[in-house]
Amino acid sequence: MPIVLIPPSPADVLGPGLRFSLQTDLIGPLPPDSRWQWSISPDIEDQQELWGGEFASSSHVLTIDLGKVPLVGQARNLSHHVDDGEPVYVNSRIVSDQVGTVDTMTPTTATWSNTAGLYEVMTGTAGAGGFTDSDRQQLVNVAAWTVPDLFANGLRLFEVTTGPSGGQVASEISEWAYGILIRLTAVPADISWDTPDQNYSVRTLAVCRVFRETDIFMRVPIHRSSQIIPLDQARSQLYVFTQTVGLWSPGLTLEVDFGPGVQGQVYLMRLP
Repeated sequence: MPIVLIPPSPADVLGPGLRFSLQTDLIGPLPPDSRWQWSISPDIEDQQELWGGEFASSSHVLTIDLGKVPLVGQARNLSHHVDDGEPVYVNSRIVSDQVGTVDTMTPTTATWSNTAGLYEVMTGTAGAGGFTDSDRQQLVNVAAWTVPDLFANGLRLFEVTTGPSGGQVASEISEWAYGILIRLTAVPADISWDTPDQNYSVRTLAVCRVFRETDIFMRVPIHRSSQIIPLDQARSQLYVFTQTVGLWSPGLTLEVDFGPGVQGQVYLMRLP
């Protein structure tokens, strides 16, 4: 029997802060090393994964919480954006090193919402019979994750490079930008990854510099396969003000110098 989506509440709506479950109808215990793999994508072929994860579990039901708390095993891809009301496709499978693929799922359609999760959390405690310390803490938690989550979900990537590039990449930052994303696409064969996660090199692979006219505003060495460099975390809180009055510091430019044999792509992270 295939894996099925247990309809979330509100029915068939997914988004930050909402919860959904996947269930397999297989009879009998799952292999002890079973891993649930799941994804949410804007295309049915699952080529543009928006959100996904993998959990080690031999349970017949997996419940997934999208962003209420930081969960190990989840990943989001900010380069793919889905607007409210657009369809998304949920896909899943259960795999095991012992037997291979245990069960699969036919992609199931749901509706995406960037804000429904906040409504559900707020109204979920309204009928509890009194405003308790737990309710108060929950509202604090809601405020803590909702604002940055909605902000991050709206960020788009604007590529400065034209595909994988080496040498020096330079660009003017002429509009408000949250930060710079650098993704390495090639490194020399003699690079040594020096940490347990195999994603940090003591050798500097690239250097990102941001200039205010001719003065260096910031300089960040790149030692990982990808890195987000916030231009100014405080500036993100002033987004409404900058959009309203058109305020933006002129004269900012970025330069990324890739080391010998290193190639990568450079993006500006902006709101549309």
